[in-house]
Amino acid sequence: MFDKDEYFDEMILKLEDTFSLLYKVGILSVFLIGMMKFVLSPNDLFVLYDVILLLVLIVILIKGPSISMKRKVIYTCSILAFSGLFSYLVYGIEGTGFGVLFIANITAGIFASRKYFNWIFLTSILGLSVIMAYRELHIVIHHSPLSIYFFQMVMLIICIQVLRIAVYALRNSLVENIVELDNKLEENKFILHELKQQNLEIKVNEEEIYQLAYYDQLTGLPMKNLFKRNVEERLSIVENATMLLVDIKDFKLLNSVYGSQIGDELLKIAGDVINTIDSPLLYACRISGNDFGFWYESNDIALIEKHLNQLLLEFNVRARKIFMYNKVQFYMSYVQYPCDGESYIDLYNKAVIALNYSKASKKAELLQFTHEMESALHEENHLKDLIEDAIQRRAFDVSYQEQYDSINNRVIGIEALARWHSEELGHVSPVEFIPIITKYQLIGSFERLIIGKVFSDYPRIIEKYGEVSIGINISPEHIILPQFVKYFEDAILLYRINPSLITLEITEEVIINGMDKVRSILDRLKNIGLKISLDDFGTGYSSLNYLSKIPFDEIKIDKTFIDEIEDKRVQTILKAVIEIKKSYNIQVIAEGVETTSQLKILQELGCPLIQGYLFSKPKPLKELEL
Repeated sequence: MFDKDEYFDEMILKLEDTFSLLYKVGILSVFLIGMMKFVLSPNDLFVLYDVILLLVLIVILIKGPSISMKRKVIYTCSILAFSGLFSYLVYGIEGTGFGVLFIANITAGIFASRKYFNWIFLTSILGLSVIMAYRELHIVIHHSPLSIYFFQMVMLIICIQVLRIAVYALRNSLVENIVELDNKLEENKFILHELKQQNLEIKVNEEEIYQLAYYDQLTGLPMKNLFKRNVEERLSIVENATMLLVDIKDFKLLNSVYGSQIGDELLKIAGDVINTIDSPLLYACRISGNDFGFWYESNDIALIEKHLNQLLLEFNVRARKIFMYNKVQFYMSYVQYPCDGESYIDLYNKAVIALNYSKASKKAELLQFTHEMESALHEENHLKDLIEDAIQRRAFDVSYQEQYDSINNRVIGIEALARWHSEELGHVSPVEFIPIITKYQLIGSFERLIIGKVFSDYPRIIEKYGEVSIGINISPEHIILPQFVKYFEDAILLYRINPSLITLEITEEVIINGMDKVRSILDRLKNIGLKISLDDFGTGYSSLNYLSKIPFDEIKIDKTFIDEIEDKRVQTILKAVIEIKKSYNIQVIAEGVETTSQLKILQELGCPLIQGYLFSKPKPLKELEL
């Protein structure tokens, strides 16, 4: 019996199939008992009762779908109670009334609510009392003493009460278990929900980690590690393929001149173009910085080059929308599988060799790897080893080239130029060793060696020329080092140099390191007293914008302009450049002057200050002293 109907209803629902089976067994039992009674005692009143009871039970079974299990329990217990009372009425002590009443109360105690159990119990006691009184007074008083009926009633009450206590205890335990089970179910539902949420978060995190690990966030392209994995998987399947490497030419300079935001936009455009244009391209990735990798499962270079040209054209069309620039160019190289290599590492390394060769030759065209390039790389590494050894042994020398005032015919300054005579290679041109020194980051120790030698020559230079400007070339990589300014301060004090006589010559590539950063360094150098010269002006990305922002004292017109000075268009450009000295109070020197006709045109244009073979070739100081 249950205090709360929801627990009762839940139990009845769960036991419905079992109870239905018991109900049908009960109908069959009533039928068999009735048949036995009819055979043994055809005139027995119980046969009629049994028929009526059987009909009622059959009706309840037929109406089963429309009768709830709860009502079936009530009907069953009621029928059992009235059956027990009827048996007492007809048969007295000899009948089975006591047992049937006991079963009715047990059934109500277990399956019914507290309210209905109380009703069955009271009905049983009152019914028994009335029947016993009736039988004792009117029918069988001489057959059975009252004490026997009273004893049966007491036993029934005791048994039912004991049953009630047991059922109550069982009920409490069952209710507690059900409540605890419900709580655990709710707790498990909550835990399950939490686990589902955590699983979802884990999947989201795994996806984010995967994206961060394998995809570039700026361009949306796969990164090098995913590209490598995909290519390695394809190598065991494909018969031939082509790997390309593409590098945006002068990207660092573009990034510095036009701003890092423009640089990021260019990379985004590259990613968009690669992702959106239909092509035979299977895989593409952003390797690093401004380098991109491509994988075509074809060796048809004409087809690949056609697609590549479409990509570059579309890139430049979109790039022109965000900044005014004529054309962005690219260094490009490729290798082919299987003729150039059979593994990803082999193919990639050879493609890098070809790309570096393309950069070194300044060729913005698609360049195929050759074994000659590999040989050149070995030679380059050997040259690098010799240069490192020469720097350690201080084997580099310094020559000086004079700068002339062609109107007053006098030396106004000299430029210090590094020279190297190798015991193994003989005379090595700066065109060969300077790029290697820069590429392998030897520039700092190399330039400190040259500066030290120039400062050592300082007293003899002043003795020969008087107080003239001494130009020293400084690389963009060296000038941004944190200790560079401090090094110059210490060197000037150590060698007792007049800083106003020292001119640091830098190229416009220094802007790659950022306008604000470079200006800050140059301002500190000028505070020491040094002068700043812009060397090779007219090449690369010459811009009046940074001429107005950086405090140059001098600009040097590059030799490429002087070589074509007889061209009227070049003269017009040079005249505009020379006018800069009036606008910005900057001294202008023409480099690479080799003929009198070049000198004459420069004088007519208003540029009397020259440097070149016409007046002086670079020589060691001891030869200049002679």
